[in-house]
Amino acid sequence: MKDKVKNMRLFLAFIMGFSLLWAAEVSSVQNKTTIWQSAMNGDLKNVQNYVGNGISIDATDSNKRTALMMAAFNGHTEVVRWLLIQNASIDLEDVQGRTALIFCSSGPFVTTLELLLKQKVNVNHADKDEGFTALMFAASEGHLLNVKLLIKYGADPKVKDKDGDTALAHASKNKHTAIAKYLSKL
Repeated sequence: MKDKVKNMRLFLAFIMGFSLLWAAEVSSVQNKTTIWQSAMNGDLKNVQNYVGNGISIDATDSNKRTALMMAAFNGHTEVVRWLLIQNASIDLEDVQGRTALIFCSSGPFVTTLELLLKQKVNVNHADKDEGFTALMFAASEGHLLNVKLLIKYGADPKVKDKDGDTALAHASKNKHTAIAKYLSKL
């Protein structure tokens, strides 16, 4: 289990990078980037141009990832804010059942995370693969501020993943003692 969560963010980046490389290869024929690449890179102007030219705010790539998910993954708050103002759907899931909130929680992006949490979002949503919640991702990656924020907005620390582990177990297994201490007091 420890090996599964130790490099979770790296794995997510690899998978996202692979799909972006594929998208870049396809779009390079047209000599342009995609809305998903623009969102992941924090290029608000380009994202706005895509939407202004008729691309759906909730358009998905080959892995069902939206621009909102991509921007959230890299903590691009202004892109996320703009997409939400344009009514991007916050609870859409990629092929693994991960949402923008889950993607954001795995990185040190407190401002972006709070922006997402202020929306009507399912804070306890679990992905399809492992049953991980945003709180579990944050705890696994050692992001104490994210953990505290998720708890503040109603994340349930007692939720268990498919292996029966809670966010506390994920923090403990990855030697994030401050997070484990915090969660053990709840």
